[in-house]
Amino acid sequence: MSDLKQASARGVAWNLAQNLVGRLLGLVVVAILGRILEQAAFGALAIGLAVTSFAEILTTQGYNEFIAQRPELTDDHLDTAFWLNAAIGVVLTVVIIACADLFASWLDAPGVGPILRWLALSVLIRSLSVVPTGLMVRQLRFRALSLRSLTSGLIAGAAGVTAALSGLGLWALVVQVLVGEVVSAATLWIAVDWRPGRRFSMVSLRDLAQFGVPVLGAAMLWFASRRLDAVIVGTLGLTILGSYTMGQRVFHIANQVLNKSGDTVALSALSRLIGDPDARREAFYKFVEMTAVLYFPIYAALALLAEPFVLVVFGDKWISSAAVLTVFAISGVPVSLSYLHASALKSAGRTRSFLLVHVVMASIYLPLLLIVLDRGVIAAAGAYLVSAVVILPVEILLVREAIGIHPGRYLRRLITPLLATLLMSGVTYAALHYTGDLLPIAQLAIGGAVGVVAYVVALRAIAPTMLHRVIDLVRTTVRKKTGKAAPAPSEPAL
Repeated sequence: MSDLKQASARGVAWNLAQNLVGRLLGLVVVAILGRILEQAAFGALAIGLAVTSFAEILTTQGYNEFIAQRPELTDDHLDTAFWLNAAIGVVLTVVIIACADLFASWLDAPGVGPILRWLALSVLIRSLSVVPTGLMVRQLRFRALSLRSLTSGLIAGAAGVTAALSGLGLWALVVQVLVGEVVSAATLWIAVDWRPGRRFSMVSLRDLAQFGVPVLGAAMLWFASRRLDAVIVGTLGLTILGSYTMGQRVFHIANQVLNKSGDTVALSALSRLIGDPDARREAFYKFVEMTAVLYFPIYAALALLAEPFVLVVFGDKWISSAAVLTVFAISGVPVSLSYLHASALKSAGRTRSFLLVHVVMASIYLPLLLIVLDRGVIAAAGAYLVSAVVILPVEILLVREAIGIHPGRYLRRLITPLLATLLMSGVTYAALHYTGDLLPIAQLAIGGAVGVVAYVVALRAIAPTMLHRVIDLVRTTVRKKTGKAAPAPSEPAL
């Protein structure tokens, strides 16, 4: 148990480091490109990525989670998953290329067609990486995954900026995407020893389908509820969509830095505790508490500091994205919990419950988005916030059925961090009010510093033991044993 705790802590640390450095690097690249390119370019890219993201969902089908979660994994499972994903990737790439102009014509955006044809190649590349990624997660090799992401992000960002400075315009964004996918896939295959054989087993396919079909359905509904908005908002025009997606992109970067740092580790850790229900519940409570303590104040600060942040990072022409970012950042509070709920459900093999969550989410979000769309992009972001809040009780009930948590105990883990976050928000808002005449960069610096101090003081006053647990987690993560390095967790046989 102690080895798993340390491995999980180090996994979170590597994911956090990778996501923090990688996404900050991505933010720098987006800031540079945002000052060179117009809003319409980012709107066109958002539509293209919406299509390819949906295709990538069809290629992965939850098989990377299957590989990470499956207690008894065979070579037949791995080979079958690889060749199936590769075949689907080829077919979908051809379909997207053939239908690109038709889709662009339907949106009345002819410039999207050529972009979509090139972006289709990312679907094929991504389909070849599903099995290796699942193996590395199963083995808790988060350091290698982190270095892979950092390498691909650095090279892709450099390629995109170089292309933009060379006058390629919108195509600089396409170059960035494709270079990132190629480098990511290449470094991944270098890092793993496994290579596909020529096996394709119908028995293994049934095992994969039993786990993967509900995950696939949930992923498709996730796409509908969290990515289809780009196509819907795109009907208002590419420039408006560009402003909307820039605010949303910053929110997604925050999600990658925060939630993606812990949810993969949570899935792996909770899956390894499947034979000890009490230990798994305690581990889940700890994940919930750390998520609330660490992430709630960050999302609140991002919501409060959205306007000076956008002005400093992207410039005046993107000011309309600030209000969108504020609304999305507030939704980060419930969304951060949803990531943990998803990990808990998948760790218990409750993929049908995972699917149900997304059925409910899509049923709430899409009709609401269509109703409020005429009121503009802020209302569109608000529809997402409302849906993210409404879905939480459904998720909590399903997690209770899956791993036996007590909702009252779960909610008690949230009260103190939420109260401290509200106190911090009030102090930060007052600081922004009294510094309203300063330059945006001064507002950002002062507001951020005041927020950090206010939160630490509030948490120390309300729940000092909780603050000490956070400090202990950090120490566990970074501490090295004297004399020799900490032993790596044993890797399950494949």
